[in-house]
Amino acid sequence: MLESKVDQKIVEYAKKRGLVAIKLTMLAIYGFAGLPDRLFIGPNRVIFFIEMKSPGKTRTALQKWWGDKLESFGFNVYECGDIEYGKQIIDYELQPA
Repeated sequence: MLESKVDQKIVEYAKKRGLVAIKLTMLAIYGFAGLPDRLFIGPNRVIFFIEMKSPGKTRTALQKWWGDKLESFGFNVYECGDIEYGKQIIDYELQPA
């Protein structure tokens, strides 16, 4: 399955759950290459990132660096190449604290 299809299905699910899904990949032209593909924002200060991947693919060194940097700031960063796992991430992030 293509990364774009994984992204599309996870974003559809996120929107149904009330999240805003912002695509960050276009920021590479401004010097921010390697950022996770999506920033998700929701109610009650829910903020997390997902790096979308085709099944079986992994993050590049630059993507891993950005993930580690964002995690050091306290954000959750996920790598996802599976639609069902993406739905689980969203459900987990939306659980009450």
